[in-house]
Amino acid sequence: MDNPLIKDASDQCFALLNLKNGWDSCDAKPIKLETVQTAVKFLNFIEAFVFETPLVIPMAMGGIQFEWSCEGYSLEIEILEEGRIVAYFNGECDIEDCEIDVKKDLKSLVKAFSIIRRNKENV
Repeated sequence: MDNPLIKDASDQCFALLNLKNGWDSCDAKPIKLETVQTAVKFLNFIEAFVFETPLVIPMAMGGIQFEWSCEGYSLEIEILEEGRIVAYFNGECDIEDCEIDVKKDLKSLVKAFSIIRRNKENV
C-alpha cells in the first residue's frame, strides 16, 4: 500500500476496532475486524479514483462509511457489516439512481468519483 491517501484511510479504519459496544453513548455496535478488512480491500480496489483521503465514519450498526464532498456534491460509500457495499451520490448529474449497488454498477460509481473530483479541482 504505497498510496498515502489509502494508507491514511486504512489506518483510520483499523483504529475503529477500538470502539466498544455502545461507543456512541447509545447502542452502537463495535466494528468487526471482517468489516475493516472489507473496507480496506475496497479502498485498495478503488485506489485509482481516490483523489483525497475520505472522511472515515463509524456507523452505529457496525459498518464504516467513506465520504467525499465538495460544493453541494457528496459521495458516501457504506461498507455494511454483512459485506454489502452501497454508495450514495448527491448532486446534480445524470446518474439515474442516487443509490449505487457497488457490486453491480461500477460505472456509476466511477462517474460519481469523476464529478466530485472535477468539482474539487474547480474550487
